[in-house]
Amino acid sequence: MKAALYIFFSVLILIFGSLFVGPLGFTGKVWPTFTAICLTAWGMGWYAVGKGYTRSTGIALGILWWIGLVVLWLLKDKYKSAKG
Repeated sequence: MKAALYIFFSVLILIFGSLFVGPLGFTGKVWPTFTAICLTAWGMGWYAVGKGYTRSTGIALGILWWIGLVVLWLLKDKYKSAKG
């Protein structure tokens, strides 16, 4: 649940941050993008822990943004195989 919230808020920051700082030019868009990537990486860290991997694996994949999210989603869930 934490992972989904972090990733959801990172997308909101990316969308609304770009809209609100549009008149500031390119330099104004750097901070919302940086913040969104950091939140996504942190959320994917939680997602990796939930799947049985280390948080650093999720954070490293989170820096890759959407590609990392797809890779992490495709990784085998270590807890699911242990349950049954």
